[in-house]
Amino acid sequence: MKRDRYRGFTLVELLVVIAIIAILVALLLPAVQAAREAARRMSCSNNMKQVGLALLNHHDAQEIFPSGTSGREVTGTNVWSGWTALVQILPYIEESALAEGIDYDDDFMGYYRSNSVNHVLLAKSIPPFLCPSDNTRGRVRQLPGNPRSRSNMVLNFGKGDPANPGQGFLWNCNFPSPQNHAPPLEHLKNGGPFRFHFGRKIRDFKDGTSNTVVVSEVIAGRLDALSEPRNWRGTWAFPFWGAHCQHVNTPNSSAPDHMDHCGDMSVELDCTIDTTGVADGECAGHIAARSWHPGGVNALHCDGSVAFFDDGIDFAVWEAFATVAGEEVFSN
Repeated sequence: MKRDRYRGFTLVELLVVIAIIAILVALLLPAVQAAREAARRMSCSNNMKQVGLALLNHHDAQEIFPSGTSGREVTGTNVWSGWTALVQILPYIEESALAEGIDYDDDFMGYYRSNSVNHVLLAKSIPPFLCPSDNTRGRVRQLPGNPRSRSNMVLNFGKGDPANPGQGFLWNCNFPSPQNHAPPLEHLKNGGPFRFHFGRKIRDFKDGTSNTVVVSEVIAGRLDALSEPRNWRGTWAFPFWGAHCQHVNTPNSSAPDHMDHCGDMSVELDCTIDTTGVADGECAGHIAARSWHPGGVNALHCDGSVAFFDDGIDFAVWEAFATVAGEEVFSN
């Protein structure tokens, strides 16, 4: 009887216990991962709300929203120097020191003209511009002579050039300077809250501030090294492809994005170079709203609220959210 009291587990019993534990872990793991993703999505939404508050504070202080991209062509070159709305709102997200340190006379968006001070400042990660579901923190895109940190917040440039439906805006370095107040007309007709050179006022949002998306998410490009091809998605301080999106495709669309010098040919970040219907070095570029959140993306409305948009949203509805005065009717 004593020997029976101290009898150990048999090999079969031990294997059964291990199998039961493994099954329990397998059942619990998806729930744990879902809970973690829910927390990350909430954190992303809170970051986006900070961006929305910064945009509204900019409007209160300047009586206008920042322009999507503002700047000028470097004299005697084909290099366009500018700064995005995300740069312009830095003082309103507790980054005043960074904003004040930037040398705006250095043509800091030009490919080869940034000084060492701007190299450091513009390579800094900005927490409100990040989504914790992506791996953008601390990553820097090595543009030619211009390191830029990655982010996940992008500005809504509307639903594309009305003269070329589905192609996005035409990108060309040779923009007239803002002093002339004469950017190419097609760049102002995107219908979106952001555009080249010029900001908008609240009164321009005739569809209602709660019915217009101003900022969406983007999956940052994975090519950080200085190499070809280049992927600029998510570089918040670089104009055009870095900090913009358009509602040419639905969120996380299987259709590829288009941009100049595109790279990262992967399933999640499919991208091609498109020169269809354009000339003189232009590129018809557009970037879709994308995220690592299962099933959709967070997007910021002009009133400062954040909503989660499903990948399966009807394209007509998604396109309507891109415009400030499309006169679309929304109903529940």
